[in-house]
Amino acid sequence: NATINYTGGAGPLPGPPAPNGNTGTVSMQGTGDPDGARDFILQGLSWMYSDANASFTATPIGTGARNGVRISLTGFNGDGMGGLNENWSFEFTAPDNQELVVGTYSGAERSSFASPNAPGLDVSGDGRACNTLTGNFTVTSITFGTDANNNTIVRDFAGSWTQLCEGQASNSSSGSITFSVVP
Repeated sequence: NATINYTGGAGPLPGPPAPNGNTGTVSMQGTGDPDGARDFILQGLSWMYSDANASFTATPIGTGARNGVRISLTGFNGDGMGGLNENWSFEFTAPDNQELVVGTYSGAERSSFASPNAPGLDVSGDGRACNTLTGNFTVTSITFGTDANNNTIVRDFAGSWTQLCEGQASNSSSGSITFSVVP
């Protein structure tokens, strides 16, 4: 496994995306060898983002907008794979249109196509996504709120996941994520 570090190139390290009043962290690890067989999404690499190299947004999902969370980031980690702007999406939904709450969700399927009684999970980015997936995730913190127009918003989220693309252990990735709105 390799960790991505920017070590030079033609010019200075590009700056992070403009801050947007949110804060977050992501740490992801793919399986395999970056120079050989590896997972499709993370390419066998470790990816790390924070406020120093990424901007974060979160959107509530579903009935009453509390069935799940989609966190998006635009960042730069210096690997050259995604250019100067790498875009990632992290989606976590509870089964049966229930409210997403703290707990462990097993038997997850790809969010957009999950059967009604299955939780949804989808970690994708840089143009790579699973056709089908299985996995699990744990929500360690989640708070919904409302904005000035009384729309549901995500105030904070923390969790971890393991995702198997096409149901194959050799094509798996895992990680952790945090997000919060800075008042």
